[in-house]
Amino acid sequence: GVTSLVGLILGIIALVRINKSNGQLGGQGLALAGTIVSGAFLLLAPIPAALLLPALAKSKQKANSIQCMNNMKQLNLGLIMYANDYKDLFPSGANWCDLIMPYERASQPFVCPQGKPGQRSHYALNAKLVGRELKDVQAPSETVLVFETDGGWNLAGGRELLPATPRHGGAYGVGFVDGHVEMVRSMRLQNLRWEP
Repeated sequence: GVTSLVGLILGIIALVRINKSNGQLGGQGLALAGTIVSGAFLLLAPIPAALLLPALAKSKQKANSIQCMNNMKQLNLGLIMYANDYKDLFPSGANWCDLIMPYERASQPFVCPQGKPGQRSHYALNAKLVGRELKDVQAPSETVLVFETDGGWNLAGGRELLPATPRHGGAYGVGFVDGHVEMVRSMRLQNLRWEP
């Protein structure tokens, strides 16, 4: 690793001293071998680094996707707890973010790590559920509650608010009324249930 640079420098210094000694110093073969091995390692060191970079980028993207899913899980729970406290009614679309703030435990559950910087929220509420009762939802495990958007505070709407480009390896984050969260591919978006 780092010692190969030191080995290269010391090998070169040793070779120079041996050559200047007019045969009084030995070890030219060892100094030459150390210089060659150190130089070869320095030349080949970028190859493993280049092989590791895609894996590191992929793991970072996976970590960001997990963080986004955790955020949506927190938002789902906040919305469900709000509904439980207010006669099983979902909040207003005009101020849903403000209304569920007291229920949020995470420090920044409204911000996706892959979202545009400077936005207060990267999630929107399904407008079809605004002001509706929990019992009105026929299929909670299939009905969208929150989903990713390009950004904006207190956004409520439908499929039209999804980001133009998926942020998580070709998938969109979607939270459902039953509380579970999924990363959904574009093909499956058409099958999501938006109506209660």
